[in-house]
Amino acid sequence: MTAVFCGLTFAFAQPLLSLLSIAAADAEGAALGYAYTYMLWTVVIGGLPTALAMTLAHFLRGEGQAKKASAGMMLGGILNIGLDPLFMFAFGMGFAGAGIATALSNFISFLFLLGCSCTEERLLSCRFRRGSFPSAIRERCFRLGFRRRLRRCLPTSYS
Repeated sequence: MTAVFCGLTFAFAQPLLSLLSIAAADAEGAALGYAYTYMLWTVVIGGLPTALAMTLAHFLRGEGQAKKASAGMMLGGILNIGLDPLFMFAFGMGFAGAGIATALSNFISFLFLLGCSCTEERLLSCRFRRGSFPSAIRERCFRLGFRRRLRRCLPTSYS
């Protein structure tokens, strides 16, 4: 789903930015160029690693590993804080540098969380064998996702 969103964002970037009134706010078109460059790096290129990092963090939290999930997400945020001025000013890349720094920070966060997810002591491991999933794994997946989905759906049904 994220890949489709990234593709659609890339395909319809100019109309989307016009809809957001970026083009109308700037007579010379500079803001449109900056917004397009930043969106290209953060949404189109960096969207998939960002979504994967958030998904892995949710899996880790669901298994009671909130510290690892928080560490992975904080790693991305702290790296972004450090890399933004480096890429923007030291490397002279401006808005493109800010987008690259954000995408790179989220990718490193994803790699960290992927490493945490590929350990043996987890309820769900990312090591799959060829063939179908045994019933024990299907049951674990269902138990892990059902509680979280139930908690998420209940508050919305009362409003």
